[in-house]
Amino acid sequence: MGLGWLRVIVPRGLDVTVHGGAGAGNVTLFGDDRASRRVDRQVTDPGVASTGSITLDLRVGVGHVEVDRA
Repeated sequence: MGLGWLRVIVPRGLDVTVHGGAGAGNVTLFGDDRASRRVDRQVTDPGVASTGSITLDLRVGVGHVEVDRA
């Protein structure tokens, strides 16, 4: 995504690996926020009583990437 706020809500029972990045802005993964130019992060968050897994690769040029649980 070029510009804006990219927000993803994942189910509680899903194991999630997130690669998040912003050319300039914020990356908030499961409540932990980082803001700067060229933010690149990777987090793995296990689900409660895992029912499967997913890998997300989320990037914005300028803006905010946010991933949280339902």
